[in-house]
Amino acid sequence: FSHAYKALEALAHDITQNNSLLLSDKAGMRKYFGNLHPTILATIDKLAAHRGDEGSHGSKAPDEYEIRYLLFSICNIALLFLEYTDNCGRK
Repeated sequence: FSHAYKALEALAHDITQNNSLLLSDKAGMRKYFGNLHPTILATIDKLAAHRGDEGSHGSKAPDEYEIRYLLFSICNIALLFLEYTDNCGRK
């Protein structure tokens, strides 16, 4: 999960051309991906929260069903990011 999350964040960096953007930065995400539905932005925020504390340090891995959901969410969000490249200031 941690590697997939980092890859999603790297994709956001490439699309926005802002290497300091964090997926956990609600204002930044609204700025660059404001055309995404609020529920998608909330999902991104929940992924960021899931990565925090225990998740980012690898001390407690999600179970097989939870990790499947998390990885599907990351893949779907990546596809949505790619659809919104023109709206992020990148032409």
